[in-house]
Amino acid sequence: MRLPESLRSPLVAAAAATAIAIASPAQAQCFGPDGLTSPACCGPVALNLPDLGPISMPGQGDVWDSCSLADQAFRIIETSPPNPTDICGQFEADIRIFNSSGDPLMEGRLILDYTRTFDEQTSVSELQVWRFAAKAEFELAGGSLTPGAQVPNSLLSGVPAAFYYGYVDYALDCGTGAMENSLVLYHGCDLFQHMPTFSAFPGVFDPETSYAIVGPDTISNPFFPSLAPLNSGDLVAEGIRSVGPVCLAEDALAQGTYERIIDACMCPLSLANPQMTLGRFQATGFCGNTLRSLDVFPTLPYLHTVTTALGRWSTDANYPGPESAGVLEGIFQHVDACTTSGSEISFDINYGGVTRGGYPAFGASFTPNNSTFIDMASNFSWVLGTPLPLPLVGEIKTTRHVTAVNF
Repeated sequence: MRLPESLRSPLVAAAAATAIAIASPAQAQCFGPDGLTSPACCGPVALNLPDLGPISMPGQGDVWDSCSLADQAFRIIETSPPNPTDICGQFEADIRIFNSSGDPLMEGRLILDYTRTFDEQTSVSELQVWRFAAKAEFELAGGSLTPGAQVPNSLLSGVPAAFYYGYVDYALDCGTGAMENSLVLYHGCDLFQHMPTFSAFPGVFDPETSYAIVGPDTISNPFFPSLAPLNSGDLVAEGIRSVGPVCLAEDALAQGTYERIIDACMCPLSLANPQMTLGRFQATGFCGNTLRSLDVFPTLPYLHTVTTALGRWSTDANYPGPESAGVLEGIFQHVDACTTSGSEISFDINYGGVTRGGYPAFGASFTPNNSTFIDMASNFSWVLGTPLPLPLVGEIKTTRHVTAVNF
């Protein structure tokens, strides 16, 4: 893979360790709507997003073994400016991960599916945040790997790409016009990534090991890997949206719940080191879209949804403030009320991010709070009555639905 010149330039790791590099000021006014709301169910809308620049920031790579932190290292995260695809609200960028010496470790493509915008209040400024559910495919960067490179064993074993997922934030400071970012990407163990029959790359590579890339990680606001269960709650705010070449209005959430079932480790299955929370999710929109998680364990590794805790930032010195971060995946039955042929039932595997706390957040449909945010996009989607489109997991596939909720 040949990346743009901006991603092949040498890096100064020492400078990146102490400060966040910011993109050029966004070409948008703060607190502007995204254009996705409409009184007409499933009606066409015009998406309004700012120009999104490149990302360059210090971060860390974490390796989890049997759901316990096994390794932690400084990383530099860089992306190119994202370009729109032919799907409404979806962007694609190049991404590259470097070690502390500036040596490239992994490179690949990053798919960003826009989920929502909201505002945040820091102690000194106001921010507007645009959040994206993220999917990535990484391959080994050119050159030899150094010990402790923290790349998935599947890549070292000749698998051409490793699938990561999570979320990316673009946060505009309304006073200075500076754009800050946060990024969380996760690659699960074999149970999720390399299962027989259903994976694009089946095999035994990381039966007990998973990997995370998190940024920013600064001296003033470091990221601490940690375990934290996800609690039950009623869903409020935001909604469900069908995506395609034409932008359609978001179906505002009418009601929903998240029910925590059990905390456990699934790499391997154990009640020790409960990094994962298994939970039941259901949501209904005012226009008729419904989304409910399914229990398909052990055929697939989803007893409804699996939320993986990754850690938290500890201070409010820079975005995203004192916020906890994790990721979520699961299989869902989705009733799509926004198709041209009427309601359509599909079974989707969704991936996304989970954040808790941070700066007080507020939006058009919720008052200031520090609630839990769940943002996810479908990757695999099987429409009932059509052939099953294998593989189910392990690679980037077409996005059909995005969901954003609070509780």
